[in-house]
Amino acid sequence: MDSQIATLASIFEEADCQELEAGLLKNNSDLEATIDYLLKRKTHQTSPESENKKIRKTASLSSWLSNPASSSTSTSDRATSSTKRTNNLRPLFLSTPQQVSQHLPCCSLIYDILPKDLAWNLYDNMIKDCNGTTPGSNSKTWIRNRWWLANREVQSPHSTAFFISKPTSTTDKSLENDYNETAQYWFAGKPLESDSKPRYFLEEMNQAKEIIETVVNQLLINHPDTLLRAQRSSVPILRYGQEWNGPWRANVAASNCYKGSKENVGWHSDQLTYLGPYPTIGSLSLGTTREFRLRAVSNVLQPTTDQASIRTYSISLPHNSILVMHGGCQERYKHCIATQPSIDVFKNPFDSKDNRTERINITFRFYRPDFSPSRSLSTSQDNHSSSSTPKCKCGIPAVLRADQKGKVAAASSSSSSAVNSSPQFQFFWHCQAGQQNMGQNCNFFKVLDFRNEGRGPCISDQLS
Repeated sequence: MDSQIATLASIFEEADCQELEAGLLKNNSDLEATIDYLLKRKTHQTSPESENKKIRKTASLSSWLSNPASSSTSTSDRATSSTKRTNNLRPLFLSTPQQVSQHLPCCSLIYDILPKDLAWNLYDNMIKDCNGTTPGSNSKTWIRNRWWLANREVQSPHSTAFFISKPTSTTDKSLENDYNETAQYWFAGKPLESDSKPRYFLEEMNQAKEIIETVVNQLLINHPDTLLRAQRSSVPILRYGQEWNGPWRANVAASNCYKGSKENVGWHSDQLTYLGPYPTIGSLSLGTTREFRLRAVSNVLQPTTDQASIRTYSISLPHNSILVMHGGCQERYKHCIATQPSIDVFKNPFDSKDNRTERINITFRFYRPDFSPSRSLSTSQDNHSSSSTPKCKCGIPAVLRADQKGKVAAASSSSSSAVNSSPQFQFFWHCQAGQQNMGQNCNFFKVLDFRNEGRGPCISDQLS
């Protein structure tokens, strides 16, 4: 029943697990019948007041896709489907790296991460690549992803591209097929258009990658000098048992271009399918300054006192800064880049007459070897090997998600009655076809099992 409740929770986000369980029992654990029952019940309970809420929700969706309100209060209301007992506290602006680590221990902010000339050259060449004007390139512009949301096909309000490290040996060459698959499914659950195949890192990206890898790995071991640089000497970085037990390598990068003050990205957490649980992501900002917001997802396992403290945090990310999102950030928080009434132009540091309004964001990521799609595995439950990434009944790779709201754990009979203020999350594979198949999916669900799926090595392995 746990898997059925998790599937229902992904569809009826505002319902609590008791309501979902009651619906299953009433319909003899028939998932399809329960979905129909809950949908009809929701329709029958519709009142003029709820109709107005529905209209406001639709309006919110439209504004999120095109021109969301600049008000931080209205934006924070859309952060998560919080329970009624969660207070809507005023957003808190974090103006220094020290404030970031104090309020968000799963994040580190470092300014001037790259040499001045490298930061500019990387920014300038990424804009050219976005516009398809890089000399000697294939002249293909970055794309705007499309997916289904609330029974309508929508388009991302920013441009995006996927980059990979160029293979350096025959062995590495075999990774290219993996990267082609991961690029197809890194967003929106469908094979992307032909012009969206992964691109190789630009030369400037490779230079930045080496610097960022060094800094991130030093953070992960709590190197004193790097902690001081991030202004978090008194807030060491915590690690999780299911994190990769090895060096962090920036082998892929998802890049976004935001032109002007209105292009944005809505509230989301990054997909874990190829990153694995508790990933570390290095988010490099170049160009004009934009506001980055994070908000915790209301979790039913959290104490009520913690629920009441949930709020939106805002961070200004200037040119040549990196926000490192450590393990637990994608599991605990959603983040967004909101629209702004206006933005300050970014001036070329080498030419005062050259003004820009674009922001380039490069999120360097480590695709773990144990979550590589081509890695074959055999479990104790069968005698044949299969792809590391499960495929649902729709025939596409399933998406790996964290049980952010704690509904799976809360519904599990094996859950501990003790409440942890920083809970270890459960993870599950789930069908993602609904984002492309007019909102329809096959309801595939499978709890991530590290032992049977042969994942690792993980940090916890060295402790056992």
